[in-house]
Amino acid sequence: MVLSIAVGGTVAQQPVFRARTELVRIDALVTDDGAPVTGLTASDFEVRDNGARQRVTAVGAVEAVQLGVVLDVSGSMTGERLEIARAATSDLLDQLTRGDRFAIVAFADQIARVAAPGASVADAQTALELIRAGGGTALVDGLYAGILQSDQGPGPKLLVLMTDGRNNSSWLPGTSVIDSARRHETVIYPVFVGADRGGTTGVTPLRRRDNDNLALLQVIAEQTGGRQIDAQWNSTLGTVFQQILREYRQRYILTFTPEGVQTGDGWHTLQVKVKRRGAMVRARTRYWAGRP
Repeated sequence: MVLSIAVGGTVAQQPVFRARTELVRIDALVTDDGAPVTGLTASDFEVRDNGARQRVTAVGAVEAVQLGVVLDVSGSMTGERLEIARAATSDLLDQLTRGDRFAIVAFADQIARVAAPGASVADAQTALELIRAGGGTALVDGLYAGILQSDQGPGPKLLVLMTDGRNNSSWLPGTSVIDSARRHETVIYPVFVGADRGGTTGVTPLRRRDNDNLALLQVIAEQTGGRQIDAQWNSTLGTVFQQILREYRQRYILTFTPEGVQTGDGWHTLQVKVKRRGAMVRARTRYWAGRP
């Protein structure tokens, strides 16, 4: 299968892994009964780096977003499904504000760049109309490419993945995606659309392998500070995409300089808590401290 898009070609960019030994940044979503909690300060958070308590030196808000959108356009996405995905993505782009940046990747059994960093919203929306669905599903490879494309420099990074959970053409293991997402500090929201987990009449049931893929996406979401969302093949998909962006804009940016821990020694485990009864925090669970 060949994807017909405005800016094509297999994504070959190599990742650039940045060490964070002097200042660590965490973006964290705090919710209470599912609703974002606002108005918190540095003293409301407790952060531990490899078990050592850290002093949060600043708390800010997400001001501009680096958005990545990864779309499954395999053979199961033909017809109305592709039209719904296009419309949902186009509506999401319309919600971007000045200062936001974005990139779009589509995957089937090949991976292609629909909109490169720096493209205009209008050009991206035109490119979306040129996508054609068909072929196998390289879910893991497409997600990996999306992480690389959406990293356009320092700052908050959000990646929205739309898929029906199938994966039959990937070369990369799931661990590569988790590792890359952590290094690039990308929060991933997998949006699972359309197939039925339990085999409801009239809806295509998932096979065990597909359920394994969904379990992997759940792990990826949890490890990066995002969450997995179920959606349906109708006009509400665009609403789901927009809700993700609105939710991301309500995250806190926490910063600290590591104290009482080694630096340059590879992965560090992060624990983020908030001093508010009943509240929960979503944040990445590890960061890369570099090597000697």
